Amino acid sequence: MKLFFSFCLAILFITLPKNMVQGQSSNDYSPQFSNDMEEIVFYSYRNGDGRIYTMNIDGSEQKELTGGEGNDIEPRWSPNDEYIIYSSTIDGIANVYKLDPKSKTVDQLTHFEKGFTGPVRWFANGKIYFRRDPNPDNSPQEELWVMDEDGSNQNKLMAFPKGQYGLDVGHKQEKVYFSAPNEEGKQDVYVSNIDGSSIVKLTEVAGNTGSLNVSPNGKQILFNANSTGNEEIYIMDKSGENIKRLTYTDQNEYFFAFSSDGKKIVFDSERNGAGDI
Repeated sequence: MKLFFSFCLAILFITLPKNMVQGQSSNDYSPQFSNDMEEIVFYSYRNGDGRIYTMNIDGSEQKELTGGEGNDIEPRWSPNDEYIIYSSTIDGIANVYKLDPKSKTVDQLTHFEKGFTGPVRWFANGKIYFRRDPNPDNSPQEELWVMDEDGSNQNKLMAFPKGQYGLDVGHKQEKVYFSAPNEEGKQDVYVSNIDGSSIVKLTEVAGNTGSLNVSPNGKQILFNANSTGNEEIYIMDKSGENIKRLTYTDQNEYFFAFSSDGKKIVFDSERNGAGDI
């Protein structure tokens, strides 16, 4: 694979054909391609609080979709691209909300009274997976939950090891991948069944691993690690084999996602001094 980058909001792609877009630094994070590959959703602190935005994949037509009190972060597309789910503290507690980007109508899906709740993935069968930390300030330990797309039938599936960071659900909704520390505190990538059973370690890399993203066909996994002193992006087979480094900079790269066809990757980078996409 070749690394291609663009700056217009500085969109950066890892892709096969070379592509370039022009832009500027804006403190933008957590980009996700729409499934039709026409738009990117992300959140930004460019105006102070976290807000959800969309733009075309060339960085044009940037639109702010949320407002009000609190921060809106971690957006994810619905399978048909008609809705966006995200985490918001608009009522003081981080819960998951569903947004219609055309009408800007918002529905609250979770109603927890404490802790942090954020989306992970929305699958074509209508299941939404989300992560929850009941006590992020006192005894942080994230949990994986699932619910229907209208917020009903919420069920806790598993609790992650303490210190876990970064997770994703496999395309068949049978496996969950996550970064977690060993007894010495070193982070590596692990996989388990969706209920938390049969945990298997996949990596043994220098430094610590962090965020994760599983390819649409479930065959590859993106992750970042600070093996070189700063966060770089790597790709590997789902078995943990054939690890390849994809980015080579002196700054951090993180918060990445495959395109729906698995041929492109959109990600954040600090190569301009702040978080760009």
